Amino acid sequence: MKHLYKFLFVLLVIGLQTNICLSQITFQKQYSQPDSASSFESFDAKATPDGGYVMAGLASEGANAQLFHPYIVKVNCKGELLWQHYFGNSQSISNVNGKVIITHDSGYVMINNLGVYNNYNGFAVRLDKNGSIVWQKLLNLSNGNDNINDIQETSDGSFILSGSVKSTPDVGLIKLSANGDLIWCKTFGNNGQYDDGTALIETNDGGYLVTGRYISMGTFNAFLMKTDSSGAMQWLKCYGDTNQHMWGFDVKELDNGDFVMVGSTTLLKPNFQSFGDNFIMRLNSVGDTIWTKIFYGSPDLFENASTVLIDDSGNFLVGVATASYPTPGNVPNKHAIMKFSPTGVLLSARTYNDGYSHYTRISKATDGGYLLNGFSNKYTGPVGFQTLLMKLDNALNSGCFESDVTALTVVQEKSFKITQPGAVLGSSGTVVVNASTYNTTAEDSTICESYPVLSAAIDTSGYCVGDSVFFSADSVGISSWHWNFGDPSTTSDTSINQDAGYVYGAAGTYTVTLTVSNGCDSVTNTILLSIKHCNTESVPNISNDNLDLLVYPNPAKDYIILESELFNNQENEIAIYDLYGQKVFAQKRKPDNFPAIQGKGRITIDLSLLSKGVYMLMVGEYVRRLVLE
Repeated sequence: MKHLYKFLFVLLVIGLQTNICLSQITFQKQYSQPDSASSFESFDAKATPDGGYVMAGLASEGANAQLFHPYIVKVNCKGELLWQHYFGNSQSISNVNGKVIITHDSGYVMINNLGVYNNYNGFAVRLDKNGSIVWQKLLNLSNGNDNINDIQETSDGSFILSGSVKSTPDVGLIKLSANGDLIWCKTFGNNGQYDDGTALIETNDGGYLVTGRYISMGTFNAFLMKTDSSGAMQWLKCYGDTNQHMWGFDVKELDNGDFVMVGSTTLLKPNFQSFGDNFIMRLNSVGDTIWTKIFYGSPDLFENASTVLIDDSGNFLVGVATASYPTPGNVPNKHAIMKFSPTGVLLSARTYNDGYSHYTRISKATDGGYLLNGFSNKYTGPVGFQTLLMKLDNALNSGCFESDVTALTVVQEKSFKITQPGAVLGSSGTVVVNASTYNTTAEDSTICESYPVLSAAIDTSGYCVGDSVFFSADSVGISSWHWNFGDPSTTSDTSINQDAGYVYGAAGTYTVTLTVSNGCDSVTNTILLSIKHCNTESVPNISNDNLDLLVYPNPAKDYIILESELFNNQENEIAIYDLYGQKVFAQKRKPDNFPAIQGKGRITIDLSLLSKGVYMLMVGEYVRRLVLE
């Protein structure tokens, strides 16, 4: 007798496999202004929930290097420009800066510093997820210069910022409301010296941790300062030595309460005027060093570790700008990533883009890969720097201009505890001034790119009227599915599920389409499906309502449990098919010999002899997708 329920028509979507084990989108792209003499310098980039990226930095007016404007630019998953904003009105940015964060509502907050030369204030702007400006404010926190370096959204929906405050700057810790209003500002200083908070995080206990540079022992040293949620200092540690420089540029908290800090130091050099080296330090929950490692290359030139990231394996990825590792032509200042184990062992080091690159920052992408950004004049000549964004896969490959390098490692244990300075309450208010928007246009150009293409492999067979036809689509890297089964007799022949079933009530040829998207690209595949009248015994009407059958666990390993109200003392035919339509399991079973659960009989099936993979399970007229791990 002919099978009544043919179901294994499978549409497999292959490509754009954004799973970390498969192919990913990679590229290197440059972003510039039409005027080739202008600079367009990115200092931060983040992945956005929609699969794209947002960048923040500075843009200059023509060849006038003193006239800079804060900018924020949004691109899609291919790096193509979507929208952009520039702020300022022919005003100068007297320092290099730019940070952006993704807010809990998928919007953005960008910080920078805006003003005229040697008289500037912190600048913050909030935008919604579509790029519309919600608010923008200048933060005049003292009678002197204010410098904002970093921002994080806090667990209560507010914002915490770090930087320096006053003309003889102290470390500044500033909290703003969700609307950008000042909640409090606290400063931490050391006898009028130049102290600066470079980066901060909200810690797991709801307090804050700030790193940067702190004047001590004759020169500036790296520091960590821990506060509670109100900004009251809990402890302060300083790291370095007399007549040496050491500067903390980024810090992260580990799950066990330890911290990892990176930056630049001259500890292994004759004096603080020498080229700095990279350092990475692991510290315990009160800032005491567990280990410190300093890295430099050959030749021993400029090094700057500006950001640290913790990957899914607990390793540390450090974004580095370096001039020490030669490339063909010995061009300087390359972007680099160094990878360390949790114990500080150097696992790999890789340079990118051949040279003339600055301010390297690394962050996570949404597909398991990474972003590496900064700026370079590699492609524009010696006048204007241009933003450079690299999308890397999970193996840190961008597809062009990258080479493995060997770094020299020196273990150096130096930690100095200094007397905690008093916390000084800063300005009680803030002067808020809307910043004018400076209109210009960015352009993007491709250096290299790799985009896997969506394609389809289709298995078509003959089906009879009344057969339950099962459609299955690949899930890897796909965010949405839309099936149209091509039945002209109804408008209800669609599904947005990954897997779907349909019963055709009449003979004919049907055009079945599947449109899939990964959040950036989409593709539609079309096939013709022939449904025939078969000269077999009468085929019963088959309902698509298969909600009564419960299958668990799924994904499964050695067994599955089936529950249904329809199970009774009669035998039930159970079959499992692979994705090629081959029956790999068949059995007739009665329910297990114990009372029904909420009216549902239960059957346990042993699957230990089946290989890992995706299967189709049929119990009578009911169809389920089954995954074995």
